[in-house]
Amino acid sequence: MINETFVDVLTRNAEKYPEKKILLSASKNYNYSEIENHSTAIANYLKDLGIKSNDFIGILSLNSPEFIVISFAAWKIGGILTSLNYTLKPEELIYIIQKTKFKCLFLDARFLSNQQLFEILVKTISNIVIIDTVIPKQQLQLAVNSNLYTELIERYNKITFQRINISANHPAVCIFTSGTTGAAKGVLLSHNNLISNIQDMILALKFQSNDIVINVLPMFNIFSFNCAAMLEIYESIPVYIVDKFTPKQTLLAIEKFKITILLAVPVMLKLLIIQQEKEKFNTESLRLVISGGAALDEETFDNFQKIFNLPIYEGFGITETAPVCALNPIGLPPLKKSIGKPLKSVKLRIVDEHGKDCQTNEPGELLIQGPNVMLGYYNDELATNEAIVDGWYKSGDVAVVDDNGNYYIVDRIKDMIIVNGLNVYPAEIEKHINSFDGIIESAVVGYNDRRHGEKIIAFVVVDETTEFDKLKLLKYLKEKLANYKVPDKIIKIAELPKSAIGKILKKELRAKMLEYLKEP
Repeated sequence: MINETFVDVLTRNAEKYPEKKILLSASKNYNYSEIENHSTAIANYLKDLGIKSNDFIGILSLNSPEFIVISFAAWKIGGILTSLNYTLKPEELIYIIQKTKFKCLFLDARFLSNQQLFEILVKTISNIVIIDTVIPKQQLQLAVNSNLYTELIERYNKITFQRINISANHPAVCIFTSGTTGAAKGVLLSHNNLISNIQDMILALKFQSNDIVINVLPMFNIFSFNCAAMLEIYESIPVYIVDKFTPKQTLLAIEKFKITILLAVPVMLKLLIIQQEKEKFNTESLRLVISGGAALDEETFDNFQKIFNLPIYEGFGITETAPVCALNPIGLPPLKKSIGKPLKSVKLRIVDEHGKDCQTNEPGELLIQGPNVMLGYYNDELATNEAIVDGWYKSGDVAVVDDNGNYYIVDRIKDMIIVNGLNVYPAEIEKHINSFDGIIESAVVGYNDRRHGEKIIAFVVVDETTEFDKLKLLKYLKEKLANYKVPDKIIKIAELPKSAIGKILKKELRAKMLEYLKEP
């Protein structure tokens, strides 16, 4: 087990590289000394509020260097940082706030335009700090009875602070899952969970002395937070933080700051391809592109290499494993559709429904073991015990491993459809649907049927410039798939419901199933 916390990491690097600019952005750059001093000031404020070790501290913000400063402030008093997904509805945010009983919330000033949200937050949380680095003070009239982040830095900057000593196994963050299979659960990750995964990623990524990483993923997501921010602070690699992803802004930043490493999700990579075809940006500095968060389709894999002259290295991770479990080995040609091999400290197993190890190329549930596996779900012992059995985390993903030890995700277990007792994996059907002319993307789900167990519905998003014929699509699928895998119904939909990082939310499609079934 690692014997250091992120506070130890910051103290060490602030002493070693005090003036090194490590967090870069359009609004402000931070060196290690500034991160250390500003986080201490905010920690003094939190201490004055009476916040103690194991108390929850929330942040609702777009990406910014201040997001990271606040994280260190929380850890200096032994607090647990909970970053909120800003795409959630107010009632979903209130559920998380009430569950964790926040002692303080740091709120990005850009959300003050949503007066309804702000009023709800004021009624729910006693202490709100407005992160006011972008919006002028005169625009903060809504922030009555709230403190401003910059004023707190000035007020508490020169006060002596004695940090609270915590172990590496102390909870660092509580990240709430998107709730795609039920109510959102709070994933508790320790300093050890996060730092052990960082150390594995350092070995895997093979950093170079001139590397600069760009962070375009929302920081409330663990992929962004640990792999595109905390990893870089740990290893002293500068990171340029984009407040919110747009393809043009990202490509401009890559060109201007000579970015070398990009971590993204497939939907972002698709948009970058489209933007680069419209306007040619100089991306020659880019040497490494990592894809995660969702399955990478073959078309994006091929097109990205063609347009940017770079391969995409796909990996696999989940919030509960801090997050990365596997990655295609850097430097070798990446394999299409493969998540690669497990990281150094991570062990993977594939088991059948009886818990017996599967043979090579035999699909089963992917189990994960390692120092990166979460402490558990906050205040939910039952869910924790169901997820972690005999030290192995049950991912809920169907996977296979080939003769060379490369892993492939087949589908989610909960997404699997059973037709007449036969397993049907939606990803296989979606692959063929997406290859049909005029289809932008698709999602396949099952619905209960007394006679067959389940039937198959395919939701498709169609390019409006192409004439779409459902019968032609069905004929095409019958040529590609066994009869029992062919959808019983195809429904054209304007757009698929998605999470903030582009994951398709099949739960929402199932929730409206009866409504969709009425459509011709």
